[in-house]
Amino acid sequence: MPQRIHTKKYGPIDFVRTWASAEGGHVGLLVVGGYAHLSGHPVTQKEHLETLIPAGSHLDAALEWWENKDKPTESERSIMLRSDGSYSWNDGTEIENAADVMTVLPVGTQLDAVLTWFYQSKVLAVPPEEEVKPAKELTPEPGDDEQPEGDEGKKPKDLKKKVDDLKKEVKTGKTGKEGKPGKKK
Repeated sequence: MPQRIHTKKYGPIDFVRTWASAEGGHVGLLVVGGYAHLSGHPVTQKEHLETLIPAGSHLDAALEWWENKDKPTESERSIMLRSDGSYSWNDGTEIENAADVMTVLPVGTQLDAVLTWFYQSKVLAVPPEEEVKPAKELTPEPGDDEQPEGDEGKKPKDLKKKVDDLKKEVKTGKTGKEGKPGKKK
Protein backbone atom coordinates (compact mmCIF):
# COMPACT_ATOMS: atom_id res chain seq x y z
CA MET A 1 0.00 0.00 0.00
CA PRO A 2 1.52 3.38 -0.96
CA GLN A 3 2.51 5.97 1.60
CA ARG A 4 1.24 9.47 0.95
CA ILE A 5 3.53 12.14 2.30
CA HIS A 6 2.40 15.75 2.29
CA THR A 7 5.38 17.92 1.44
CA LYS A 8 5.54 21.63 1.95
CA LYS A 9 6.94 22.43 -1.48
CA TYR A 10 5.46 19.75 -3.77
CA GLY A 11 2.17 18.85 -2.09
CA PRO A 12 1.20 15.19 -1.61
CA ILE A 13 3.59 12.59 -3.04
CA ASP A 14 2.93 8.84 -3.07
CA PHE A 15 5.78 6.43 -2.30
CA VAL A 16 5.77 2.66 -2.79
CA ARG A 17 8.62 2.15 -0.34
CA THR A 18 10.94 4.37 1.67
CA TRP A 19 14.35 3.96 3.29
CA ALA A 20 16.05 5.97 6.03
CA SER A 21 19.50 6.11 7.56
CA ALA A 22 20.47 6.65 11.17
CA GLU A 23 21.96 9.99 10.11
CA GLY A 24 18.54 11.25 9.04
CA GLY A 25 18.68 10.74 5.27
CA HIS A 26 15.51 9.52 3.56
CA VAL A 27 14.74 8.37 0.03
CA GLY A 28 11.75 6.64 -1.51
CA LEU A 29 10.52 4.85 -4.60
CA LEU A 30 7.71 6.86 -6.17
CA VAL A 31 4.44 5.17 -7.17
CA VAL A 32 4.84 6.66 -10.63
CA GLY A 33 8.44 5.42 -10.89
CA GLY A 34 11.70 7.08 -10.03
CA TYR A 35 13.19 8.06 -6.68
CA ALA A 36 12.89 11.17 -4.54
CA HIS A 37 13.76 12.35 -1.07
CA LEU A 38 10.86 12.44 1.37
CA SER A 39 10.94 16.24 1.14
CA GLY A 40 9.88 15.79 -2.49
CA HIS A 41 13.20 16.83 -4.02
CA PRO A 42 14.32 14.46 -6.78
CA VAL A 43 17.42 12.35 -6.13
CA THR A 44 20.33 14.12 -7.81
CA GLN A 45 23.26 12.01 -6.61
CA LYS A 46 23.86 8.31 -7.08
CA GLU A 47 25.49 8.18 -3.64
CA HIS A 48 22.16 8.98 -2.00
CA LEU A 49 20.71 5.78 -3.40
CA GLU A 50 23.80 3.74 -2.52
CA THR A 51 23.97 4.92 1.08
CA LEU A 52 20.26 4.81 1.91
CA ILE A 53 19.04 1.64 0.15
CA PRO A 54 20.49 -1.63 1.51
CA ALA A 55 22.25 -4.01 -0.89
CA GLY A 56 19.88 -6.30 -2.73
CA SER A 57 17.19 -6.19 -5.39
CA HIS A 58 15.89 -2.75 -4.35
CA LEU A 59 19.34 -1.19 -4.67
CA ASP A 60 19.89 -2.94 -8.01
CA ALA A 61 16.60 -1.52 -9.32
CA ALA A 62 17.48 1.95 -8.02
CA LEU A 63 20.90 1.91 -9.67
CA GLU A 64 19.36 0.71 -12.94
CA TRP A 65 16.91 3.62 -12.74
CA TRP A 66 19.82 5.98 -12.06
CA GLU A 67 21.69 4.81 -15.18
CA ASN A 68 18.60 5.25 -17.39
CA LYS A 69 16.82 8.23 -15.83
CA ASP A 70 18.13 10.84 -18.26
CA LYS A 71 17.64 8.77 -21.39
CA PRO A 72 14.68 9.86 -23.48
CA THR A 73 11.71 7.57 -23.20
CA GLU A 74 8.90 7.09 -25.62
CA SER A 75 6.42 8.33 -23.09
CA GLU A 76 3.16 9.52 -24.51
CA ARG A 77 3.04 12.11 -21.76
CA SER A 78 4.85 15.39 -22.08
CA ILE A 79 4.41 18.79 -20.54
CA MET A 80 3.23 21.88 -22.40
CA LEU A 81 3.75 25.52 -21.50
CA ARG A 82 0.46 27.38 -21.89
CA SER A 83 0.07 30.96 -23.05
CA ASP A 84 -0.85 32.07 -19.51
CA GLY A 85 2.49 30.77 -18.17
CA SER A 86 1.06 27.63 -16.58
CA TYR A 87 1.88 24.03 -17.45
CA SER A 88 -0.31 21.08 -18.39
CA TRP A 89 0.05 17.63 -19.86
CA ASN A 90 0.15 17.46 -23.66
CA ASP A 91 -3.44 16.17 -23.68
CA GLY A 92 -4.57 19.35 -21.89
CA THR A 93 -5.20 17.79 -18.48
CA GLU A 94 -4.07 19.57 -15.36
CA ILE A 95 -0.89 18.53 -13.54
CA GLU A 96 -2.04 17.23 -10.16
CA ASN A 97 1.09 15.71 -8.67
CA ALA A 98 4.71 16.87 -8.58
CA ALA A 99 5.91 13.26 -8.54
CA ASP A 100 4.39 12.70 -11.99
CA VAL A 101 6.43 15.59 -13.34
CA MET A 102 9.63 14.10 -11.90
CA THR A 103 9.12 10.90 -13.87
CA VAL A 104 8.62 12.64 -17.22
CA LEU A 105 11.29 15.34 -17.12
CA PRO A 106 15.01 14.77 -16.52
CA VAL A 107 16.75 16.68 -13.74
CA GLY A 108 17.59 20.14 -15.03
CA THR A 109 16.25 23.63 -15.60
CA GLN A 110 12.98 22.53 -17.20
CA LEU A 111 12.15 20.29 -14.24
CA ASP A 112 13.09 23.11 -11.86
CA ALA A 113 10.83 25.55 -13.73
CA VAL A 114 7.82 23.21 -13.70
CA LEU A 115 8.29 22.30 -10.02
CA THR A 116 8.65 25.98 -9.09
CA TRP A 117 5.42 26.76 -10.98
CA PHE A 118 3.69 23.79 -9.30
CA TYR A 119 4.77 24.98 -5.85
CA GLN A 120 3.69 28.57 -6.45
CA SER A 121 0.39 27.83 -8.15
CA LYS A 122 -0.77 24.62 -6.49
CA VAL A 123 0.78 24.43 -3.04
CA LEU A 124 0.81 28.12 -2.08
CA ALA A 125 -2.36 29.09 -3.95
CA VAL A 126 -5.39 29.98 -1.85
CA PRO A 127 -8.58 28.43 -3.24
CA PRO A 128 -11.23 31.04 -4.18
CA GLU A 129 -13.60 29.95 -1.41
CA GLU A 130 -10.82 30.45 1.16
CA GLU A 131 -9.64 33.85 0.02
CA VAL A 132 -8.14 35.86 2.82
CA LYS A 133 -10.01 39.05 3.56
CA PRO A 134 -8.11 42.07 4.88
CA ALA A 135 -8.08 42.30 8.65
CA LYS A 136 -9.81 45.15 10.39
CA GLU A 137 -7.59 47.92 11.60
CA LEU A 138 -6.63 47.04 15.17
CA THR A 139 -5.40 50.43 16.33
CA PRO A 140 -8.26 52.50 17.71
CA GLU A 141 -8.98 55.85 16.15
CA PRO A 142 -9.06 58.90 18.45
CA GLY A 143 -12.47 59.14 20.11
CA ASP A 144 -13.27 55.46 19.56
CA ASP A 145 -13.93 54.79 23.25
CA GLU A 146 -17.54 53.80 22.65
CA GLN A 147 -18.81 50.60 21.04
CA PRO A 148 -21.06 50.97 17.97
CA GLU A 149 -24.75 50.54 18.59
CA GLY A 150 -26.01 46.99 18.81
CA ASP A 151 -22.61 45.45 19.64
CA GLU A 152 -22.53 43.23 22.69
CA GLY A 153 -19.56 43.20 25.02
CA LYS A 154 -17.50 45.57 27.06
CA LYS A 155 -16.10 48.96 26.24
CA PRO A 156 -12.41 49.17 25.28
CA LYS A 157 -11.56 50.78 28.65
CA ASP A 158 -12.97 47.72 30.45
CA LEU A 159 -10.92 45.44 28.20
CA LYS A 160 -7.76 47.42 28.91
CA LYS A 161 -8.35 46.98 32.64
CA LYS A 162 -8.89 43.24 32.13
CA VAL A 163 -5.61 42.96 30.17
CA ASP A 164 -3.75 44.90 32.85
CA ASP A 165 -5.20 42.60 35.54
CA LEU A 166 -4.09 39.52 33.59
CA LYS A 167 -0.57 40.92 33.21
CA LYS A 168 -0.47 41.56 36.95
CA GLU A 169 -1.60 38.00 37.67
CA VAL A 170 1.10 36.59 35.44
CA LYS A 171 3.74 38.74 37.12
CA THR A 172 2.71 37.83 40.67
CA GLY A 173 1.74 34.23 39.93
CA LYS A 174 -1.70 34.67 41.53
CA THR A 175 -4.71 33.86 39.42
CA GLY A 176 -7.30 35.91 41.26
CA LYS A 177 -9.27 32.76 42.05
CA GLU A 178 -7.04 32.05 45.02
CA GLY A 179 -8.48 34.98 46.86
CA LYS A 180 -6.85 38.11 48.18
CA PRO A 181 -4.08 37.90 50.76
CA GLY A 182 -5.34 38.13 54.34
CA LYS A 183 -8.87 36.95 53.53
CA LYS A 184 -10.09 33.53 54.57
CA LYS A 185 -12.21 31.44 52.29
